[in-house]
Amino acid sequence: MKYLEDGWAIPDYERKIPSVLERIKHQENDQSKTLINYQERVRTRATLQVSETDIFIDVGANIGIWSAPLSLIFNKVLAFEVNPYLNDCFESNIKNFGCSEKVIHHDFGLANRSKQVSLPDRLDSCWGTFITDDINAAFKVKSFDEIVSELVLPNEKVSMIKLDAEGSEPYILCGMIETLLKYKPIVIIEDKFFPERYPWVHSKTGTQILNAFGMKQLERHKHDFIFGW
Repeated sequence: MKYLEDGWAIPDYERKIPSVLERIKHQENDQSKTLINYQERVRTRATLQVSETDIFIDVGANIGIWSAPLSLIFNKVLAFEVNPYLNDCFESNIKNFGCSEKVIHHDFGLANRSKQVSLPDRLDSCWGTFITDDINAAFKVKSFDEIVSELVLPNEKVSMIKLDAEGSEPYILCGMIETLLKYKPIVIIEDKFFPERYPWVHSKTGTQILNAFGMKQLERHKHDFIFGW
């Protein structure tokens, strides 16, 4: 683990994040910009659509770029990250942000059902990690709806969900139907097409599946889509 000048913890091998941060500073002509400004616009726009700021679910939590700032807005953050090598960075960033008491970190991913998966090595960045089915692998994903039913109390409500899973979003959506219909949250989804990774899930894209559930696209920010009801 190493630290950026702004205090954010990133993996030792990380190369992409520092270059993205420099690009943000250059585009905004503002050297005071930090990693918290990455995807800031889509986070802000999505939050404006939320009527109740109870629970935010961060699927693909990575090093906490969404979980940390949104903990200042929501009552509770449930964060899920399948890559265990990011745990220390996530915990460090949440602690440094002063929001440890509101963020609950889970070291597994979410999908349509519980199973074992592998993580192909990526030696230059913690962004872009994706899963493949492997019954002999040490990493795990669990059923979205089952986990939500266990973690969300009767008096709580899922207000917003972010899905950023490098192409397996349709796969995850098939396991969260009950959650969507029960709580009707705002959903932010990254919708990229990776048929070589998940050929069995791309009969429909993530946005098409959300439309089929009765949700409507509210906004688009490049590959990120905000959906509501």
